[in-house]
Amino acid sequence: MADLAPLLDGAVAKAYHTCFDLQNDSRWPPLPGDVVHLLLRVENASVRNVMTLFSAIKIQTCTSNFVLGKVRTFARTIGRLMLETGVEDVTTIDPNVLLFQVWNEEVGFGFNRPTRQKTLRRLVRYPTRSRRVR
Repeated sequence: MADLAPLLDGAVAKAYHTCFDLQNDSRWPPLPGDVVHLLLRVENASVRNVMTLFSAIKIQTCTSNFVLGKVRTFARTIGRLMLETGVEDVTTIDPNVLLFQVWNEEVGFGFNRPTRQKTLRRLVRYPTRSRRVR
């Protein structure tokens, strides 16, 4: 994690209630080495910051393999969409516009149909069936 900290935004590098918290007394587990290695390979700084914060939060309740899979999948998918749309910073993405573009096949040209459907499911949580109120 010592290699990762200098690459992070200041707010992420000191995030409370995570392994980066300056007052961490071992309550919050550190990121596993394979997750850190993957995060170091993410080129876009904003995606790296988001994925690092996600990992630091999720590692508290999920397995290393779960976190690793989610980071790998999301970073690859959103990275490709950001390249195609010309977006540099993940915080400037309008999810409604991006979802519409994926749905209309305006972006995500390298995605096959199953990947496109998985991407849509990841970008939008489908509402559960509403119960009928009588």
